[in-house]
Amino acid sequence: MRRLNVRFADAALLLLYIAVCLVIVLRTIADETGYTTPDSAYYLELAENLRTGVGFYRSDEYPIPVEKVPQNQVYFTTWPVGYPVLITLTSVVTRLNVFWASKILNLLFLGLGFLLMRRISINNSYLLACGYCSYTMLAVYTYTWSEAPFTLGCLLLVYLLRQLEYGKQASRIILLLFLTGSFLFLMRYVGVFSFGVIAHTAGFYWHRGQHSLSLKLLAVALLLCGFAALYFCINYYFTGSFSGGDRLAGREPLDEFFHKQALGIVNEFFLIRKHYAPTPPDALFILLLAFQAAVTGAIVWLLRDDRPCLYFERRQTLFPRLCFLVAGLYFVFLLFLRVLSPFDPLDFRLLSPAVFLALVALLYYLCILPDQHRHNKRIKALVVSLATVSLLLNLPKQYVLDRILQLLP
Repeated sequence: MRRLNVRFADAALLLLYIAVCLVIVLRTIADETGYTTPDSAYYLELAENLRTGVGFYRSDEYPIPVEKVPQNQVYFTTWPVGYPVLITLTSVVTRLNVFWASKILNLLFLGLGFLLMRRISINNSYLLACGYCSYTMLAVYTYTWSEAPFTLGCLLLVYLLRQLEYGKQASRIILLLFLTGSFLFLMRYVGVFSFGVIAHTAGFYWHRGQHSLSLKLLAVALLLCGFAALYFCINYYFTGSFSGGDRLAGREPLDEFFHKQALGIVNEFFLIRKHYAPTPPDALFILLLAFQAAVTGAIVWLLRDDRPCLYFERRQTLFPRLCFLVAGLYFVFLLFLRVLSPFDPLDFRLLSPAVFLALVALLYYLCILPDQHRHNKRIKALVVSLATVSLLLNLPKQYVLDRILQLLP
């Protein structure tokens, strides 16, 4: 029976991965810009420059000028170089242009995320992977943004912390934590939050009396801080700026700040479709919101008499608690940075790592329901139905319809 469950889960996981990839590719083809933004253009420009041997430079204006001269080229410091470097490597290996290499790279990271879901819950991996079907995650993995690998890095961080608590190959896990922290920083500067997560874990183990493990984790956190400091110093040496110029100027009034951030945060509760003020919500948005509320309410209703089922032994709920911990620390650190610096208001892009980990945590509680739970199959069916509707509604519907009509005689 267990082997049959694993086979079903694997088949469902593979089918879901293919479906998500199909949605992402169709969205990319249908969109005039190929789901790129100014940030994406600079990532792709650096990737192309690296491929052609120009070096770590990008243009200092947008749209990117056709003619590039030393006067309009600057050292790439506004973002870390990790994501463009990976695009370059993918382009070299696949022989695709950097645009399509970036899309293939995102699908590879998506696939690694699905495989990690299988490691986390082999019998219910497809249920966890439904978290990738939300509007937020579909958009993140469609755009050429570093949030795609960053989200995978956050999930891997949680997984490694869980494995460390299980006492499995502690030395190997510690090395992987160092590599994961480095990876997160090289994808986005905000990845330094992971250094704090590792330091917090070191404090936890020290308090528990595991001093040797605590000191090793503290050493990892300090080495990561040293690595980040060295990276910023290199930036400063080449440009006179640690991270691409003054990021502290032009802060908005406090009431405007809270209003903008609140809108972005509330919007993340809408899983299938977002609503962007000040335009009123349309009928489809209201219908989808009602559907999401109905599915959520049905799941809560089916669990109404089984609250203890969600709280098994403490070890079983370690993973979702770690998800919430890492998501919370990321959110607090992001909000702190937003208070200091007037970058974009919090939206689905910036909030995606925290939102994704929170979704996975909630789904994991459903995964650990016992097989003999009387509503187990119904609950899983409701989750899958919500994910399926989200996938269908986030398809480029007009593009797909036009292609179907072209195929008809």
